[in-house]
This record gives sequence, structure tokens and C-alpha cells, in this order.
Amino acid sequence: MLGAIAALALFVTIVALSARQATTPATATRLLAAGIASLTDIDATLEQDEDELREVAAASDGDEVFVPGYPVAVPLTRQEALTLPRDELRRTILVRAANFVYLDGLDAFDQTGDASVDLLSSEGQLKLVVDQISAGTHRRAGRVALVAVVVAGLAAAGAVAVARGYTSLRTLGWAAMLAAIAVLALTLLASLAVAQLGGDDPFMRDLRVVIQTGIDIPQRNALVVGALAATLLVLGYAGPLAERRVAGWAARSATDDTVV
Repeated sequence: MLGAIAALALFVTIVALSARQATTPATATRLLAAGIASLTDIDATLEQDEDELREVAAASDGDEVFVPGYPVAVPLTRQEALTLPRDELRRTILVRAANFVYLDGLDAFDQTGDASVDLLSSEGQLKLVVDQISAGTHRRAGRVALVAVVVAGLAAAGAVAVARGYTSLRTLGWAAMLAAIAVLALTLLASLAVAQLGGDDPFMRDLRVVIQTGIDIPQRNALVVGALAATLLVLGYAGPLAERRVAGWAARSATDDTVV
């Protein structure tokens, strides 16, 4: 029973910790930028409005300018708007837009308060995923991971106290292995489902990239836990065998000494 509780709590820990890792500011900004690039069609925007942006910046007396027609109000300094080459301008806009979305979710795209998106459309699905990569998700995942770690630790301590010795190593090893296998199975199913999304539609390609990048994180964590579980299982099963062999060797040595 304690082993089952430990396995379940460890499963939740891996999932929650992976969500927290995926939504750290640095990782989240990278993931969000990939989604936002497609969601806002920034390449078409710059192709059409870059000259206007530079004209506005040249005529402006203010410190900040904004990309005309861009759905996220990303501030650029006048110097940036005038001098940055297109690739660097694109990167700057995406990083700052990603920071806004990370803090405000989909509200960053709604400058009027009247925007609506069909969640069944490719754009709606991409926005739904992007909205989960947020500071709020990061905080919630951290709290869940903390609770799950405490529960897993208490269950593991109880299993060790009840089973003792090599039996406790086997109990903990199987608990960790089951949790790792469950996470790997879940992420494999998710990867298969993601592969079926959309075909060659550019929005859906970006959606697949964003989701698969997030799926890779719990997969790696599960492999680490699985390696730890395998170590515990090897120790738990090989330990008694090694002890019996050492004891047999010692007994034979003692017998040989007596005969001599």
C-alpha cells in the first residue's frame, strides 16, 4: 500500500515538476516565441510594415514606438526601430511579446477587450496551448510538486520502516519504476496524438513543435527516475545474492582453516 502511494505521488511529482520546468521564464519565453511567431504571422507583418515602422520612428519624438498592426503592443525604442536589421528586430519583438504573454496569457493579444477566437480553429488551438505556458501555471505546478514530494517522501519513509533491508530497496525501486513507466507511456501517447494534428498547415506545425518540446521535458525526467529505479532494483535483488555468496565463501574458508 505504501509503495503504491509512493508510486502515485512520484508520478504526480514528475508531471508537476516537468510543468514547472517547462514554464520557467527562460524556457517559457523560448516556447512562447515559437508559437507567437506563427500566431501573429510576424514575418508577413514585418514584410508589409517594416518601412512604416521605421518612418514612424524617424518622425517620432518619443522614446518608444510600436509595430503598426501587430496584435501585441510590443514597445521598441526609437533607436531599435531605426537601426536593427530585420532578423534582430524580429527576435526582439518575439521575445518581448513572449514576456507579455507569459505574464498576461491571452489577454496580451486583446488590446480592445473584444477579441474572440474559435477554439476549434488552428489558431484557437495554438492559443489554447500558448496560454498554458504562463507564470500562473509555473506557480501552480510548483505548489503541486511540493505537496507530491512530501507525500512521496512520507510514503517512502513508511515503506522503509515497514520492509527494512533489501526488501525496502525493492519496494522503492518498483515504486519509482512504475511512476517512470507511467509518465513515459503518457508522453508517448501524447506524442502520437500530437503527430496526428493538422498535416502541413503552418499553424499546426508550430502547435506540434510547441507541444512536443513541452513533452520532451517529462520524458527526460522519467528516464532519470527510471535509471534511479533500476539502480535500486539491482541493489535490492543482487544484494542478498552477494551476501549469501560472501557468507558461503567465508564459511568455506573457515572450514578449510579448521581442517588445516
